[in-house]
Amino acid sequence: MRNTALLISMLGCALFASPSSPAQQEEPSSPETQLTIAAPAELNPAITQLARAFEQKSRQPVQVTVEHWENRRSPTRTPVFDALFVLDTNELQRLAASGTITPNSIMEVARDQLVICISPLVRVEFPPRSPLLGLKEKAVSRIAIPDPRTVYGRAAKQALKSIKVYSPVIAEKLAVGKDLSDVAQLMERGDASAALLPKSALQTYSLRGTRVIPIAQSLYPPIRMGAGVTRRSKNKQEAMQFLRFAVSPDGQEVFRQSGFSESKLAATRKR
Repeated sequence: MRNTALLISMLGCALFASPSSPAQQEEPSSPETQLTIAAPAELNPAITQLARAFEQKSRQPVQVTVEHWENRRSPTRTPVFDALFVLDTNELQRLAASGTITPNSIMEVARDQLVICISPLVRVEFPPRSPLLGLKEKAVSRIAIPDPRTVYGRAAKQALKSIKVYSPVIAEKLAVGKDLSDVAQLMERGDASAALLPKSALQTYSLRGTRVIPIAQSLYPPIRMGAGVTRRSKNKQEAMQFLRFAVSPDGQEVFRQSGFSESKLAATRKR
């Protein structure tokens, strides 16, 4: 009898200690999705914040890495990204034609606006209706703009031409920076008394004490940030979810905090 009781006790312990016991089993966790998002340097801060917000909102474990993408003339040589953000939606169409981006994934995610940044040392009144006319004043000795071959540079040059400000006098004042960082540094060092920059740059670069005057968006082509899923992505579904998040109210709030304005797609969805 004692042997029988001992045997039952041992069997009971073995059952509870068995790895197949439901009490001991742990549900397998979902594997973490690794997304790699590419963006030009000007957009990195905003896209990085968007990635962190997406990770917090995502129901599935996801980690988003934002990398710098600049090799625009040879997109086929770029590493394998899951999605790509650019400053010009027309560029996405070209990338789709080259087979880099899937055409049905292209969308506008945000817009930007040009502003005049004026050094605190410049004591000039800029006309409220046509503030660009103030750049003709002698007190504005140097005007920094981005390279006209870039999206922001083309917009700046078009704005100056649209109200016939782009005269020989203005042309002699221009200091062309290779990128936004270069233009911001010209202002910070005092090498320029005014600059034409996108509103989003004010969140990225320290331009203390500068006066900021918006430029009417009707004076230059819309600056539209676009995004698309790459054809070589192994996480197309998750990448598309990231783009949809970008145009959601939460995503648009991230862009607003970064100085961008609402995308046309997001505005349409509100109606």
